[in-house]
Amino acid sequence: MKNHILNIDEIEKHSAEIYEVSVRLLAKHGMLIEDDFWRKRILNHQGTSEKNNRIHFSEALIREAIPFGKESGFKLDWTEDSFLFRKNDPEPDGARLRVGGFSLSIFDPELNRIRPSKTSDMEEALMLCDVLGIGGHYPCSATDIHPALRNIMAHKMCLTKSRVNSTHVCTGLEQAEIIYAMHEVIGLEAQMPLTLTVITPFRIEETNLKNIRAFMEKDVDKRSIRIVPVGYGLSGMNYPITIAGSWAMCIAEHMGLYLAALLVESGFKIAPSVGPTGISPIDFRKMSIACGNPNQAFFTFANSVLVHALFGEKRDGVWEPEVPLWTCSPFPDEQAAIEKMSSALMGCQRGAKMYGRLGNLCVDDVFSCEQMLLDIELVNHAREAIQAFSKVDNFMDMENLEKEVEDFVQNDASFMMADSTMKNLRTFSPETGKYFFRGKLASLKVNNLSRALQKASDEKKELLKKYNFKLDNNKEKAIENIYLFAEKKFAK
Repeated sequence: MKNHILNIDEIEKHSAEIYEVSVRLLAKHGMLIEDDFWRKRILNHQGTSEKNNRIHFSEALIREAIPFGKESGFKLDWTEDSFLFRKNDPEPDGARLRVGGFSLSIFDPELNRIRPSKTSDMEEALMLCDVLGIGGHYPCSATDIHPALRNIMAHKMCLTKSRVNSTHVCTGLEQAEIIYAMHEVIGLEAQMPLTLTVITPFRIEETNLKNIRAFMEKDVDKRSIRIVPVGYGLSGMNYPITIAGSWAMCIAEHMGLYLAALLVESGFKIAPSVGPTGISPIDFRKMSIACGNPNQAFFTFANSVLVHALFGEKRDGVWEPEVPLWTCSPFPDEQAAIEKMSSALMGCQRGAKMYGRLGNLCVDDVFSCEQMLLDIELVNHAREAIQAFSKVDNFMDMENLEKEVEDFVQNDASFMMADSTMKNLRTFSPETGKYFFRGKLASLKVNNLSRALQKASDEKKELLKKYNFKLDNNKEKAIENIYLFAEKKFAK
């Protein structure tokens, strides 16, 4: 079998064609916007028209608002620091790690089974994320409270228990108003999603339109809200089966989201969402969106290349795609390790800096703190392994070769005493912070996975002892009072 190594030029040379197809698709189909207020405001702009509640944008308007190319000048009212406002910066050469969100179940290592997640599970997971500096959404939901309170509780926990986690206001208007009040206490912006529907192409979720419209009509600080365009693309399900087809449709829909958010003139900030950063291929022959389709790894690599080719490198408004560590296994087992490692290695191969879905199992139905710790070590190992394909400065240092060996022999040096050994080999150097590796290695030698999980569970307990985040007492009390109000209102 002859392997074909993907050439970045292959993607870049077709990016202009994909962009043109996307522009024509959006101009032809328009966006289904089922809200009179939104349609009226958007239609005030030249280059827009309406037919059957669909707003159509002219090709000229699309190209002007979202030009093509690295020198296009395309920018959004966004910077990385303002959008990921609760993250801790990693080392310059390190990876940014993120958890997924919204899992309704967790893997309980003490019971050795999956169970519904509770408020205490969410709190523990967020505390662990804070200690490790791992951002993202809230990892699991609180299924032990009234459904109307779950999103409110998630925001309360993110605001009071973690400095690095946040989430969208994905809920009805009454809950959104309460969540916004919580953010006002902290002084942080609330993220209002503008979501594509999965069932109907080129259609914006009606609830999101109503929520944003309601806040536009309120007397709120325009800088306190950010519209976040969100799309969920499954190649072979709600997107075409081919890679190019998925890209073209995804880009067209996301450009439509951005144009709607821009032309409604809300005065709110707009987060970036123009590019195929959220496509997951699905293969019904294997029934897994996690890794059932080998093209998942290809998508991860190629998406980043296409986004930069379409809209520029190192630009405001271009979000480096996240490498998701998907698995369809519901347990922290060998299957999960193999599937997650395949994605991690592909991400490392293309120099990715962001790895997500840490701790997720069974796609995103299950969360495990122990799996999250294993995933951290997995990413670190993959990043080190891929260095074999990179240039190593001292690998063939011929200049001082004879002197180096002679000095080693004359000084009766040992392998363990060599400076390079203590500096580079983590199995001999606990001070590197990677002592956990040896415990896992021992577990594998006796073929006992439960020991690896026990090591992860022990590490989790030690890390939680380091948790030191404490919100200002007055702010914490104010948020608690807001939640108690919500509890009386909804949990009847």
